[in-house]
Amino acid sequence: SAELWPALTDFGPVSVDQTVTSEVTIANTGRVAIELLSTTLEHEGFSVNTELPITVFPSQERTLDLAFTAANTDEASTEFELELDTWVELNGVTLRANACSTAAGALYDQDGDGYSYCGVDCGDQDDDTHPGAIEECNGVDNDCDGVVDNDTECFDDDGDGVSEEEGDCNDSNAGIFPTQVEDYTNGIDDDCDGVTDYGTSDEDGDGFAVLGGDCDDTNALINPGVPEVPDGVDQDCDGVIDEETVDYDDDGDGYSETDGDCDDSNSELHPEAVEVADWFDNDCDGEIDEGTDYADDDGDGYSEIGGDCDDSDATINPGAGNCDDESSGESE
Repeated sequence: SAELWPALTDFGPVSVDQTVTSEVTIANTGRVAIELLSTTLEHEGFSVNTELPITVFPSQERTLDLAFTAANTDEASTEFELELDTWVELNGVTLRANACSTAAGALYDQDGDGYSYCGVDCGDQDDDTHPGAIEECNGVDNDCDGVVDNDTECFDDDGDGVSEEEGDCNDSNAGIFPTQVEDYTNGIDDDCDGVTDYGTSDEDGDGFAVLGGDCDDTNALINPGVPEVPDGVDQDCDGVIDEETVDYDDDGDGYSETDGDCDDSNSELHPEAVEVADWFDNDCDGEIDEGTDYADDDGDGYSEIGGDCDDSDATINPGAGNCDDESSGESE
């Protein structure tokens, strides 16, 4: 007799043209030597790197090196079977990769940032890169919106050819930048020289007059060029209080970051949202897809979608042999 394990090997997320390796072990539990002649793999992305045939003597274990090379990002699975020189009752092994429909969350969220490769994490090797992350001036799309360095000082947000880093004092308005011709009647510092509409009054000396948009010309800390802070005051004189701060509900779902909103750019994610199986932390409790078919609620290594017929009891799962379909079990 012989044993082959593990019953399921998940190579995890594999990028196009990337190769990931793993191994399976065969143990000769009988009294005579057995010879491993060949293997069967129906999916061309999977391969066996151990040269056959090999002999396994009684009480001996041998490992077989496996590999998966992704030609695309589609889900891949196959059954791995061994042909021996004699009849023994030997179980097969399920191999899979990029298996988002059945995969364990921890395996497919490799950087532990709460966003999965199977969801919308565009950089699952970096926990500072995921939807909702703060974009940094680093040449990386930190917030996974498809644009690199947007809303940072080195990005030209308004498309006028000049970023904040290069001297643009209002990078949300393409008509305002250094070398622009000053319009003395519009209440705007068009050329970013620190003075709004030469000749008008600037009582608090902050570079903005009332005609230039200063909504409190007695306080130099309140003017259109001041960043908004969460204090109940309209610092930037745009008519909206505390916008884009932790106290403001930016996505309109009724919760700000201060109230516990873990992604204030997505109105479907907030503390009162219902958790659904979508690889997001919908209810902002720090857990992904808990209570759904994707989650391993009892911690036995198997989810409902992976074959656990009772995900409230860790002693009942395909690996324990007390569920109907052992071969579809979820493994981390």
